[in-house]
Amino acid sequence: MKLRKLLYSIIIISAFVTGCSKSENINTNESLPNEEMKHRMMTKVQNNVNEIMNKDYEYVIENMGKPYCTTYYIDSDNPREIRDKRLIYPKYTEGNKLDKSALYINLRDDHVVEVQTYEISKEDLNEKYINDGADIIVDRYNYALPISLSSVEKIDINNFIGKDTRLVYEYFGDKSPSLEAYSKAGNRNIDLYEVESSGEIKLLVIFSKENKIEDIKIINQEKLVNILKQYLDNK
Repeated sequence: MKLRKLLYSIIIISAFVTGCSKSENINTNESLPNEEMKHRMMTKVQNNVNEIMNKDYEYVIENMGKPYCTTYYIDSDNPREIRDKRLIYPKYTEGNKLDKSALYINLRDDHVVEVQTYEISKEDLNEKYINDGADIIVDRYNYALPISLSSVEKIDINNFIGKDTRLVYEYFGDKSPSLEAYSKAGNRNIDLYEVESSGEIKLLVIFSKENKIEDIKIINQEKLVNILKQYLDNK
């Protein structure tokens, strides 16, 4: 996977960072279920997947709430048409403790086509239900916590260049990025963290290859597309 295709695809899907995806603009104040409704629906689906089979995206969100992670499968030759995506809902025990498994709900053209239960792992997140035509995968973590502005301002970027990407996660207390994009081959990654700020929304963007950090940029959200294009032009 060439970096050029990966970046062009990120430019196309940058709307996901700002919540502008048309199919996902659901009135959260009126449509999202409470915790009791979510748990009840989760139990129904675990017992009988037909509860949501062939239902549309909006139905799933209105009855199960926002997923932990939404995955988009993208054909880099046609990045504007995203037909396949996956919703991941972690399962909880009766004591409301996080289980080691999750419901993986796969959608095509915004309708549920498959529901499976898998153990949650990085390998599962990367490999389950990858469409043959998709060579770019984007994970959007709906409950990712922003990183503090003070920790970002203190960061010495030069100390991270060429180092393993794990160092960034450790530096920010193992917080997940808001959005992670990577090639199916797994050699290119772009991670976006939202930064706490009282003014303009800021993003920390990390470019890596084969788990080694190539560059780190701190930008205002509205400048994301321009920064990605500049990075692309230099490659």
